[in-house]
Amino acid sequence: MPTRRQFVPSLPAFAVAFLLVIGSARAAEPPPFTAAQLDQMLASIALFPDALLSQVLMASTYPSDVAEAVDWAYAHRDQFEGDAAVEAVRDQPWDPSVQSLVAFPQVLAMFGESPQWVRDLGDAFLAQPGEVMDSVQFLRSKAKAAGNLESNEQQIITIEPAPPPPQVIVVNAPAEPESLRENKMKQRDYMRMLFQNYDNNEDILVREYADAEKRGIVHRTSNQHRLTSEQYAQALYKDGMKKSWIHQAPVEKWGRTKGSS
Repeated sequence: MPTRRQFVPSLPAFAVAFLLVIGSARAAEPPPFTAAQLDQMLASIALFPDALLSQVLMASTYPSDVAEAVDWAYAHRDQFEGDAAVEAVRDQPWDPSVQSLVAFPQVLAMFGESPQWVRDLGDAFLAQPGEVMDSVQFLRSKAKAAGNLESNEQQIITIEPAPPPPQVIVVNAPAEPESLRENKMKQRDYMRMLFQNYDNNEDILVREYADAEKRGIVHRTSNQHRLTSEQYAQALYKDGMKKSWIHQAPVEKWGRTKGSS
């Protein structure tokens, strides 16, 4: 059986910097959680990909922001998804780690079910970051030994040597498939063409893009939140304006669009 002293915390650099800041800012620490309490607290999130786990841990240190994000996600559950949802909350006065979680409605739903768990998780991460990551590695090791943590289409598992021995288990999201990246580029390129043809008339752009999707000129790889063609077109347009990619010249030679002369 693995022991906790065998594991070394593994966090992205931005999470380490976060811990250095908050570590010097806390004057009084709450009583530490036991190893068993941490295992129970982290059981539902320990197998998350490392990048998402870091965001979840940091977001838990802002419980009031999390509560507002939970309410926002529920109120807009059929309107935005993924990056479009994150862009939609960019002006909210929440920590960036909380803003990023609106792209993961299942995680926010879990947060909304137990506000006390969110507060405890944040307190543990602030006061006992090393023990928290020890618990994550311990839970991952148990899952790996039981055959419940393997690479698949949703995640890539690697085992990295770490001093002291024997290992750190890393869970990463897989690289975005080439076909998905190409499809995103095609969507953006078609929106750029409409932007140039219709002189940034949002109503026409949204209508023409939605019509193109219905006619099979452009495609979506998924529709997790059941957005209509018009809603998706509007989210794509706003993303292009926000990030300025819509101002670039289209690459492909598109045919005449509906209504063009």
